[in-house]
Amino acid sequence: MIHEDLFIQYIKNNDLKNVTLFLKDKKIKANYDNNYPIILSSSFGHIDIVRLLLTYEEVNPSDRFNAAICYAAEKGFIDIVKLLLEDKRIDMNLDGAIVLACTKGHFDIYDLFLKYNVDPSSDENSCIRSVYKYSNNIAMLNLLWQDKRIKNSLKNDDLKLYNKLIKKDIKEKVESF
Repeated sequence: MIHEDLFIQYIKNNDLKNVTLFLKDKKIKANYDNNYPIILSSSFGHIDIVRLLLTYEEVNPSDRFNAAICYAAEKGFIDIVKLLLEDKRIDMNLDGAIVLACTKGHFDIYDLFLKYNVDPSSDENSCIRSVYKYSNNIAMLNLLWQDKRIKNSLKNDDLKLYNKLIKKDIKEKVESF
């Protein structure tokens, strides 16, 4: 247990040298605890450690429902998101990751996901619903609203509701200036 705790501490501290030594000496596996090292390093924004871990075949960057890319997208670590998207082992079912990026207002990551054909209308339009409910970011809502996949998949009642809500919010924001 001492090795594992020390290894995790090295990851948290972005200590690439000691993480590398631990892995080379085989004191711990790169996919230790269901790929916790890549999830942790992605959530801390430690791109060099993420890059190192991806060189190990046993690492599954999609483990735990794509937690590594979800954390990186939520926190705005676009370079890590891009690195993970480029890995052939990534599961492209990224509903949660695109929702987190959009809810936090990471336009650059949203654009990157679109380049990799991640569908913002998947999971019953959870992306636009979450942005409206949790962040109410008008600029992101308008951007999402322009995506034809979202408009085409909304039911009539939803269309009316979103049109009304977005227009009301924009009007209120303008009037409050």
